[in-house]
Amino acid sequence: ILSSLVKRYRHVFYVPGNHELWTPGTTSDSISKFLEILELCDRIGVHTRPGLIHPKLAVVPLFSWYKGSFIPSRTWYHDQESTFDGACRWS
Repeated sequence: ILSSLVKRYRHVFYVPGNHELWTPGTTSDSISKFLEILELCDRIGVHTRPGLIHPKLAVVPLFSWYKGSFIPSRTWYHDQESTFDGACRWS
């Protein structure tokens, strides 16, 4: 899909989310997968770093994920916290 977008549009930006870093059933870890995704994007011409698309307009991808427990008042979300990145492997 990303390759077809690069052929059609001048600028294509991509920010991997937590689901892209899930590694169930593999021996890979999420950090390695993240770096592989960034390398693939570089090879096919997809931007994953900040870039100017007009002299007065920049796109700044951020590698961060939301987690409900970051905001203590959002207690309704805490039941789902165990599955937030449960399929990620960080080591």
